[in-house]
Amino acid sequence: MQPSFLPRIRLLAIFLVVALDSSAQSPVVITGYVTDQERGTGIDGVIIVCKENSEVVQSGKAGYYDLQAVRTDKIHLEYRLYGYETAEVILDASSWAGMRHDTLFLNRSLKPKAIPLLPVDIVAKKVDTVFGNLHFFVEDFEFYGNQYILLTFENSLKKARVRLVDENQKTLATSDVIPDEAIELYKDFQGYVNVVCKEQIYRLLFEDERIILGQLPVEQFRREIIPCADTVKGHILFSNYYRNYPAFSWFSYQSRDTTVKKLKYVKDKDLLEMYEEEFDFLKPRDRLNARKMEISTGIDKRVIAAEMTGFPHSLYYTPLYAPLFVANDTSYIFDHYTDRLFRFNIGGQVIDSMKISYHHPKDWKEWKHKLIQDRTTHQVYALHQRGGKYILLKINLNNGKVVSDYTLTNPYASHLKIKNEQVYYVYRPFDSGQTKFLYKEKLPD
Repeated sequence: MQPSFLPRIRLLAIFLVVALDSSAQSPVVITGYVTDQERGTGIDGVIIVCKENSEVVQSGKAGYYDLQAVRTDKIHLEYRLYGYETAEVILDASSWAGMRHDTLFLNRSLKPKAIPLLPVDIVAKKVDTVFGNLHFFVEDFEFYGNQYILLTFENSLKKARVRLVDENQKTLATSDVIPDEAIELYKDFQGYVNVVCKEQIYRLLFEDERIILGQLPVEQFRREIIPCADTVKGHILFSNYYRNYPAFSWFSYQSRDTTVKKLKYVKDKDLLEMYEEEFDFLKPRDRLNARKMEISTGIDKRVIAAEMTGFPHSLYYTPLYAPLFVANDTSYIFDHYTDRLFRFNIGGQVIDSMKISYHHPKDWKEWKHKLIQDRTTHQVYALHQRGGKYILLKINLNNGKVVSDYTLTNPYASHLKIKNEQVYYVYRPFDSGQTKFLYKEKLPD
């Protein structure tokens, strides 16, 4: 039986399960931020270990972490990440003085290691190759501190491997062949990187020069992890989004007192009307069957009717896209169906809203229904495509307006991600024997 590596997180019961140690007499939550000692910025991907109960967590966006322990006379914590000096903290009885609601706030900074770099020739160019190897393809990638996690394959994604590489294109660790056909890498709201396959999902765990594939319960992952978009100071932001229904809501869950607050209800009004009219177009016998199913399942007859006709899979249906992002402890919901950008504070109250229009270009096909957030600066970009080339529109989060645009050099790039004002993507030159490489381009200031 393969172990489950899902983190023990305290979330809304309908979405997340509580996984507390029943033998603990005096539980305590240790939470805070891990930052770079020299730059003061948050560090994601830091491994935090509580040696007393073997609890292991990983810092997420902006370096935030949340760890459970048992209040004893001595707790030994260890913070470690490749490229930084390992830090240790020992908590004793005096550490609990002044603690509020069984929660201890503990921030920690890590000192970067001095790593010698090989001399390189500096050549002015627009596109840089981050990683390329003629023996295998790069299918997808994720950031891991200053390194890169690559999903790679030689002939087929049915025999893919995950590799950890550094900025000098040196392979630091490699996984075994993934037992299922790989699709993509997925970084969840806690900062863990997972391999999504056709049938299974695997969490990546790093041990020296090995990458361990920890198999996760698929349905539990889809139910408890995927709905969560981000966290902000103990608040977990999640939605009840369902691809086949043209409306959903964003919520904020306060893990301290288990309260839930609805942030925003999103719907495509015109599409919802068409969706609900599917019931009226059913034949009498089918309408009767829909009513019977409503009684037996509790599912609305109009939802059942739309599924019966296949409307959510037709050319008339476009799944909703209204993402949430967090920047500087403020949550932003981009409601493309009211043409408004809404801002919320930590408590879930609306600060204000502003008009947005980038999703209504003259040629409607240019808007790719995708926003990308810079992993470092938290700036948000809208993605358009024209003539095979992607265009990134920089959005001012204070007024919702587009302040600049940038066109990628290479056409038909894939898996775009942005970090520290550089856009990374996978690309293979057309009409060439080259495998897929990982590239990056510097975005203009």
